[in-house]
Formats: sequence, structure tokens, C-alpha cells
Amino acid sequence: MVIVESKGSIRERDRAKRTRTERYVDLLTQATRQPWSYLFLINDSAVGRQDIAWWQGQGRTLFRDLVRYVENAPEPGMTLLPA
Repeated sequence: MVIVESKGSIRERDRAKRTRTERYVDLLTQATRQPWSYLFLINDSAVGRQDIAWWQGQGRTLFRDLVRYVENAPEPGMTLLPA
């Protein structure tokens, strides 16, 4: 089971909500004995994340591709250093 949340911009209250939802997912996993996940999508160029736009631009893409993309995306506010 996956809880998906999409944000057009990210504020401090969204970060707090994300933390609460991650704890909730842990509780759901324990209570149901089924794995639960939380996918937090951000579509805000100001923080360098365009998760929904990326997925739309891929054409025929599976949900798991979006999950992998988001798992490898930088956290909002983090600066990526050149490799």
C-alpha cells in the first residue's frame, strides 16, 4: 500500500506533515502486518524538484519508475554538488 501526496510548493508545515505521515505509515505497517510506503511528490522548480512534470514527460512510464525517480531525488533545499 502506498500513500501518495503531491505538493506544488513546499513550506515548513509540509515538512512537518511529511514527518507525521512517515510515522503514520510505520504504525500502519505494524498494525496491518503489510508493508506501507509514503511517496511525497514535489512539483516546485524553486526547490529543484519537478516530480510530476518528469513523470508526464516520460510517456508510458510505470508507477515504480516514478517511485525510483523520487527515491533518488534531492531533498528540498539541498544543493547538489557536481560529480
